[in-house]
Amino acid sequence: MEKFHAILRLLEKHSVWPDYSTAKPQEFGLLEMPLEVRNLARKPEELRAAEAALSEQVERYERTLMFHLNNKNREWDFDWGLSTSKDIDWDNGEEWGVIAESDAIDAIVSLSRERLLPRVQKCLCGCWFYARFAHQRFAQGHTRCRDRYHRSSAEYKEKRRKYMREYYRLQTSRNVK
Repeated sequence: MEKFHAILRLLEKHSVWPDYSTAKPQEFGLLEMPLEVRNLARKPEELRAAEAALSEQVERYERTLMFHLNNKNREWDFDWGLSTSKDIDWDNGEEWGVIAESDAIDAIVSLSRERLLPRVQKCLCGCWFYARFAHQRFAQGHTRCRDRYHRSSAEYKEKRRKYMREYYRLQTSRNVK
C-alpha cells in the first residue's frame, strides 16, 4: 500500500511531464526524433522507477479467471482468483497469508479503478483505513490515536500548561473545597 501512496505522491510532485520535443535524439540512439514521438509526454525517471518496483511486487500474484453460477438468481459471476504464486512454500502453510495479501491487492486495484485509492490512509497506530471523508485522519473508533495526535500539538500543550499552572496555584493556596 505504501508503494501505491508513493506513486500518488510522485504524481502530485510531477503534475506536468516534459515532452520529447526538447530531448536529444542521441539519448535514444537516433539521428532524428520521429514526428509522432516529439509531442508525447516523457515520464520522469523517479516515477518510472517507482512504477517498475510496484509492478515487480504485484507480479508475484498469478491470476486465473474463475466463474460460477449464483444460486439466488442463477446468473454467471466472473472473478479473478489466485492460482499460484512464484515464491511461496505451499507445504509450510504460507498460502493463507498470500491469499489475504492477494485479496488486499484486489481491493487496491478496485479502489484504484474507482479513483478512490488516495482515500486509503494510514492511522497513527499503523493500521490502514478507508477515509470516508476527505478531512478524516484516523481510523474510525481509534480515539487513542486522535487524542495522542491532539496532545502532541503546540496549542494543546500551551492550553494544558496554563490550566496546570492555575490548578497548581489553587491547590497550593488552599482555596479549593
